[in-house]
Amino acid sequence: MLINPRCNAVFPFQEPMKFSPNPQGIATLNRAIEEAWADVIAELYLEFTKVIEDPEAFAHLGFLDQDIVDTGRFRDSQTVQVIKGKATFNWAPRSPTGYVYAWALYHGFMAWGRKWVPGRPWVEEACDRVDIPKAFQAALARRGIKARIKFKQKLIK
Repeated sequence: MLINPRCNAVFPFQEPMKFSPNPQGIATLNRAIEEAWADVIAELYLEFTKVIEDPEAFAHLGFLDQDIVDTGRFRDSQTVQVIKGKATFNWAPRSPTGYVYAWALYHGFMAWGRKWVPGRPWVEEACDRVDIPKAFQAALARRGIKARIKFKQKLIK
């Protein structure tokens, strides 16, 4: 008999219940989680492109009817690398002179006419548009997995 000391209950079974893991089920679950995370990464990838092309994305900074796309090099330089579930997005456009200008677009720069052009933080804008925990939860739900998702670490470095 087992006795639960918290409620003084007595359970009539002789031995504790035994559980054995199901490796195939665990592998299936892990695969579903990886696929759901890949869906979120793909959604974020597309949202970065939408923000870069959106003429109103930075209206609050004074950029009215103006997207970040000029020649398309910046938008087209976007890459993502996923290693062990960690997605790293990168933008490395080069001007004809070889200058990598993503940093300047993000933080701001002095234009040729000595006018300050504020930065346009497209990463934060896209992450504000895509609620990553909810997107992950929805992707898991599409695979029949009910879960509440909470991230303990900051998603953007």
